[in-house]
Amino acid sequence: MLGKLMKHEFRATARVMVPLLLILLVFSVIANFSIRLLDTSASDILEALSVIGVVCYALCVMAAGIMCLVLLIQRFYKNLMGDEGYLMFTLPTSVHSLVWSKLLVSTFWYIVTGLGIILSVFLLVMSADFLNELRFNFAGFDEVIAQLGALNLTGYILELLLVIVVSCISGALLLYAGMALGHSFANHKVLLSLAFVVGFGILLSVVSTWTAVLVGSSFDVIPLVTTFEDGLALAHKSLLSYCGYQAVISAVFYFVTTLTLKKRLNLA
Repeated sequence: MLGKLMKHEFRATARVMVPLLLILLVFSVIANFSIRLLDTSASDILEALSVIGVVCYALCVMAAGIMCLVLLIQRFYKNLMGDEGYLMFTLPTSVHSLVWSKLLVSTFWYIVTGLGIILSVFLLVMSADFLNELRFNFAGFDEVIAQLGALNLTGYILELLLVIVVSCISGALLLYAGMALGHSFANHKVLLSLAFVVGFGILLSVVSTWTAVLVGSSFDVIPLVTTFEDGLALAHKSLLSYCGYQAVISAVFYFVTTLTLKKRLNLA
């Protein structure tokens, strides 16, 4: 059932995100030509058109990021908190499947949108000089691999990917938990949902700050890093610790979300 729910979710979200990301890539190419035109054109009209092209690209970048977030909220709210919730909660599936279908698809679009923005920036700055400089920089990449070691480099890449995925999941679950708790009340559901989301954000900031202070005061990090290998080991530990921290936060918000949807959801 989870697969069917995700398939439906992908279809609904792709209708918005795919055209938006394609438009972003198109405007990144237009902005690339616009920047070149600004450097060479002496015509005021062409310069004005070039500025418009660059501004449109910047707006597309913001629109892609904002729409990804809005779509995450809208799909969860519309399907589970609104009138469609009456149908969704009568399906022969569990609350866990309903939440995971939203969560996995949202995480997918978070990552794809980020990659799309990175690709658009590459298209924006791409030129013959840029490609030559990039080729020159990659020529020394073998030295970096030799210094780090292929195993360490692979570990860093996998750990960074894990950090990205877990952070996306944690951010989505924060919103889900806030909306679920807000809709457990009879009145002012949207306002309370916003209050819970903001409250969770403030609480996480406080917890993160105090955690960093306590860890920093408990461990004198600098003397521990005396060799290059010590630095590599510390980097691995830091990435894995952050993943663990985000995983704990995700577990808490997931528990709050699913328990509230099971026990306290008020669709009236």
